Amino acid sequence: MAIIGYIPTALHAINGNKDHANRGLAKATNATITATSGLAGFTIGGVAGGGAGGAVGAVVGSVCEKAISTKIKDPNIKSECDQFTSKEAGYNILFGAIGGATSGTISNYGKSIGASKKVIKATRLVNGVVIGMNKKMFKNMAKKKAMKMEKRRKLSLMSQELETAIL
Repeated sequence: MAIIGYIPTALHAINGNKDHANRGLAKATNATITATSGLAGFTIGGVAGGGAGGAVGAVVGSVCEKAISTKIKDPNIKSECDQFTSKEAGYNILFGAIGGATSGTISNYGKSIGASKKVIKATRLVNGVVIGMNKKMFKNMAKKKAMKMEKRRKLSLMSQELETAIL
């Protein structure tokens, strides 16, 4: 989570959980860069600028996440970080653009109806969390599909080996 994610990261570091701290640092840095870029893009170029800023920020954030994750030794913890494959880059660009555009749109709409700054900020935060959850959900679905395909491939190979052994 943007900015807020640094709090549990600091707690992990204080308690000596280096791998967890580095994972938190990688994730929080990615989220902060993406959110900041989307907001800056929106401020400069409206909804289209927010989308473009979010998309660019998502790529830059993912590159930073991958770089920071190289310090993680535990492969299970490291696997929770973006490895910046072409598929992950696509997800990041898509959700970064959506997040940047929708956060800006929420701000404009909130201002137009006279909502307080606190309400607008809270709504943008919820929007960011929802976008992040959807991104994670899509990535998990893709991982599960890849695992199923690998399982099927292994079963097929075993079946072929068994058939060869019998014949």
